[in-house]
Amino acid sequence: MSPFFQYEAVSKAGSVERGTVMASDMVDARTKLRQTGLASVLTVEPAGSIQRRRISPARLQETLGSLAILLQSGMPILAAIQSVSKRTRSGAIRSALLSMYGAVESGQSMTDAAAATGIFPAHLLAGIRVGEESGKLADALQRAAATLERENAFRRRMEGILLYPLVVFTFSMFVIGFLITFVVPRLTEIFEGSPVKLPLTTRALLAVSGFIHAAGPAIAVVLAAAAAAGWMFLTTDRGILFREQALFRVEVVRKIYVSRWLASLGTLLESGLDLVRALEVCKDAAGSRLLAVEMDALRDGLRRGRSFSVMVEERPAFDVVPAELMASGESGGKLRMVCAAASKALEEEAARQLERFAVILEPVLILSLGIFCGIIVVSVLLPIIDLSKAVQ
Repeated sequence: MSPFFQYEAVSKAGSVERGTVMASDMVDARTKLRQTGLASVLTVEPAGSIQRRRISPARLQETLGSLAILLQSGMPILAAIQSVSKRTRSGAIRSALLSMYGAVESGQSMTDAAAATGIFPAHLLAGIRVGEESGKLADALQRAAATLERENAFRRRMEGILLYPLVVFTFSMFVIGFLITFVVPRLTEIFEGSPVKLPLTTRALLAVSGFIHAAGPAIAVVLAAAAAAGWMFLTTDRGILFREQALFRVEVVRKIYVSRWLASLGTLLESGLDLVRALEVCKDAAGSRLLAVEMDALRDGLRRGRSFSVMVEERPAFDVVPAELMASGESGGKLRMVCAAASKALEEEAARQLERFAVILEPVLILSLGIFCGIIVVSVLLPIIDLSKAVQ
C-alpha cells in the first residue's frame, strides 16, 4: 500500500481542506490529521484510489434508518452495524458496513469509519459527526435518513412527472425517423416517371427523405463528433460553469438546486453546526459549482459581520428564496426551521411548475406526431389518387 493518503477535512475556520499525508495505514493517517488541529476529518483514502461508490439512495436511507432504530433501542454500535450488514440485500452496502465494523472495532469513530467507505455524502457525514460527538448518534442517523427520504421522494416525483413526456417524445422521434428513412424512399419508385405533377408537400417530403437517405452516414458522424466535443467541453471547469449558468436562467431549475441547498443547510444547522461551517460542508450537497461560489461569498460576508438574510436577498442565484421568511428566521433564531420550510415550499413550487409543463407538453407532442404523420399520409395518397385518375 502507498504510504501516502489523500484526505478531505474541515478546519476550525470552517473551510474544507484537501491534501495528502504520509502514514503507515489509514488509522495512523487519521491520528496524524487529528493532531494537526482539524475540526473534522471527512475522508481518508490511499492516494490515487479515492472513488465514490454508487449506492442506491433508497438503500442508503434504509441502512441509516435501521442503524438509528437499533441504536435507539439500546443496542451497542458494533452489534447494530453487524445486524444491519447481515440483513441488507446490497453487496456494496454490506461490504461498506463490514469495513465500518472493523474500523470502529479498532478504535475509529463511527463517522471516520463511515467516511472511509465513500458511500455517504459529505453533508450527512458532518451531521453524523456532530451527533456522535454530542452523544446523540441515533438522532443524527435518524435525521440523515429523513434527509435522504425527502431527497428520494422529490427525485421520484420528478421522474414520474417527466417520464411520460420523455417516452412520448422518444416514440415520436422513432416513428418519424422510420417513416422518413424506410417508408418514404420506397414510394419514390412509384412516382418516378409519373406523368402526374406531384404536389408540393410530396416533392418536399421526397427531397428531405432523399437527402437523409443519401447523407445519413455523414450526418451521423457529424452529430456524433459534435456530441463528443460538446460532452468533453461540458466536463471541463468552464463547460460545467457554462452549463450551470444556462440552467440557472430557468426558474424551475433554480428552485430545485436552491431547495436542495436549503434542505442540507437546515439539516446541518439542526445537527448543531454553526452557520459558517454548515455553509462550507453543504457546498457538495448542492451539486452546483455556481452555488458553491455563492456560498463562499456568503461565508466571507458572515465573517465580516453581515446579515445572512440580507446577503441571500442580494445574490442573484437566490432570488427564488422568500427574503422575508429568511429575515424573520434569522432574527428569531429559527433559521434551521425556516430553511426546512423554504426548501419544502420551493420543492412544491418546482413540482407544480413541472407538472403544468408536462400537462401541456404531452398533448403537444401527440398532436405534433399526428400532424406529421397526417402530412406524410396526405403527401403519399394525393399523387396516388391523381395517378389512378390519369390511368383511367
